[in-house]
Amino acid sequence: MAVDDIAVEVAFALPHKQRIVALKVPSGTTARAAVAMADLPSLFQELPAKTFADLIDRTRFAISTEETRYYLNGIFFHVSD
Repeated sequence: MAVDDIAVEVAFALPHKQRIVALKVPSGTTARAAVAMADLPSLFQELPAKTFADLIDRTRFAISTEETRYYLNGIFFHVSD
């Protein structure tokens, strides 16, 4: 891991299937870029690939930018029928 890299986890779940993808990304990587790097469409082929980008775009306003409690940052998606 390079000096400016950080460890992140991208998690996604459906009612019957869950995955957590651990990544090392450059500092400053956006949530959308991390989701793209996790290649979730290949893990959840039952969903259209565009679904993942759309979810980020529709919820990114709610991502915390609190630097002092970085471990609380993230996005939670709940997909239901």
